[in-house]
Amino acid sequence: MLKKIIFLIIILSLLNSCLLIKIDKDSAPLIDCGAPLIGHFRNGDITKGILYTVLFATSLIGIILFSPSQTQGYESKSIIPIERNISDPIFYSFIGTTGSIFIGSSIDTAVTYQLANKKIIELNEIELDAKLKKSKYQVIIEYREEQEKIKEKQQHEVYKKEIEYYRERLIDGTITEDELLFLKRVPEIMESLEKELGYYYINKELKKE
Repeated sequence: MLKKIIFLIIILSLLNSCLLIKIDKDSAPLIDCGAPLIGHFRNGDITKGILYTVLFATSLIGIILFSPSQTQGYESKSIIPIERNISDPIFYSFIGTTGSIFIGSSIDTAVTYQLANKKIIELNEIELDAKLKKSKYQVIIEYREEQEKIKEKQQHEVYKKEIEYYRERLIDGTITEDELLFLKRVPEIMESLEKELGYYYINKELKKE
């Protein structure tokens, strides 16, 4: 009966692979593609990780409790003192269940990895090149790195235009107090305009005289 319950839990978990993890466009890609038990934790699938670990630990305890122990002069019995014709089937049942949990967890990890990473790729509209023979994890990571480089380049272009704008305003003395306050709040731009700021303040003092 216990074996059937555990098998049912494994089957339900496999059928619901990836559903326990919330996946969106910016989700981190799953890293593990098949490691039993620990793979769920590495992928952030904590609920399944705990479920499989508890089932695996329970089965191991069952093996220990019902495994026949050798005694001198007497018939070997399990730790739980029941007849061998009862304990042996339970013992072998737990062995089969333990192996099934181990294998089922590995399959579940692999299926979840494929489904989750595939969804991330689809949401980001990433083109896959089968010739490159890269894992879905690698493809997503490289895409994110490329996007970060593009973002940094765009940010640099924005700063570059802003620096040129404020440089002209400082040189011709038309910069406003609000714009000066803004510059003080943006160190990246301030550092590039040290000379122009010095020139602006010197001219401002000279005009006062």
